[in-house]
Amino acid sequence: MITVRPELPRPDGPPGGLVIVGLSHHTASVDIRERAAVPVDNIPGLLRSLVASGAVSEAALLSTCNRVECYFSPSTTTDAAVTEVRRQLGLPATASYVHDGVAALRHLFRVSSSLDSLVLGEAQILGQVKEAIGMAREAGTVGNVLENCTSRAFRLAKRVRTDTPIAQSVVSVGHVAVELARTIFGDLAGVSVLLVGAGKMGVLAARHLRSHGAQKVLVTNRTFERGRLLAEQHGFSASAYDDLPILLQAVDVVICSTGAPRPIITRELVERASRKRRFRPLFLIDIAVPRDIEASVGDVDDVYLYNIDDLEQVSRSNATGRVEAARTAETMVEEEVAAFEQWRRERLAAPTIRAIRENALEAATLEAEKALKYLPGLDAKGQETVRKLAEVIASRLTRAPIEALKAAAGTRSGDELADAASTLFGLTPEE
Repeated sequence: MITVRPELPRPDGPPGGLVIVGLSHHTASVDIRERAAVPVDNIPGLLRSLVASGAVSEAALLSTCNRVECYFSPSTTTDAAVTEVRRQLGLPATASYVHDGVAALRHLFRVSSSLDSLVLGEAQILGQVKEAIGMAREAGTVGNVLENCTSRAFRLAKRVRTDTPIAQSVVSVGHVAVELARTIFGDLAGVSVLLVGAGKMGVLAARHLRSHGAQKVLVTNRTFERGRLLAEQHGFSASAYDDLPILLQAVDVVICSTGAPRPIITRELVERASRKRRFRPLFLIDIAVPRDIEASVGDVDDVYLYNIDDLEQVSRSNATGRVEAARTAETMVEEEVAAFEQWRRERLAAPTIRAIRENALEAATLEAEKALKYLPGLDAKGQETVRKLAEVIASRLTRAPIEALKAAAGTRSGDELADAASTLFGLTPEE
């Protein structure tokens, strides 16, 4: 007689488990990433649409300047779910990847621990993944699979940052942008810098500009008050957003990071400013996705444009001190993946194990009560000792088969072992 057990999800098999479809700076250029980027306001509706399609039962979406990834659990076959996710997100198959099962879990762990980031060890990605899961919860598209996997990912990411030096000399894309400016000019004290955008990346860039001695910094933001507060915090000056055409004529470096859906600095705008600059070079660093600066701006004479992909080389040179820490963190990721797999396998074997334990305990209890009928003079303590002895014997007799079932669960031999255990212990299909 065969015990009913859930099966492991397979790449083209039944639903369940974690699957990730996405693209990142590893697989897609910035022009592809900006087309794939999903505005925050559109994410809840997109998640609900994915679940309503019947292809997935759970879904969360992470959209940052360097990656767009959907974390989901298929309701249909994995292949069908992947096709639907790609279709609704508009992800090209040639630039996107699919991770399933253990590979998906490992990828989630590495992303959350900043081991897959353009800037190794950056602190922002963990918060971004948490925000993505929070939005999915509010949209009602998070279930047991995502809750379990992400909670483990968050605990691991905290351990990586606490137990390894990967977070020492914490860096970010904003920091790398400032490092690029230092590479170009050396001392920033006499360099005039325009910081466009007072969001998260703008805040980080302002902090690093100040720490590296930049003094002539102007901050402009679509909402003037927000820009003014950021400028005052670091001893900089604020300027009106409408003054951008004039500001481009005066500064040496522009660092751009806004949430605008389309470029705010166009070629026409830069060409007009360039004529007023009288051949003085202008360096533009665009760390936004979608991009804030038109790509053709780099073709203007005496104008040098860098986008977020150009920062990767600077990032690599700054990562040398964290490489050893990353190796330690990768080991921690593998240990956590193995622990999760062990837990998952044991859950697959749980119905058979539970039935074996319950049947053995029931038989032991029945025999103990029979024995006590022949020992009428035994006091309460003695009776309890007999009952406990029966339980211990039952536990010891079933320990070896239970450990074997746990170790082999989730494999073909594990299925065969569970079937054999069902027959040997006389379990019914219901059990």
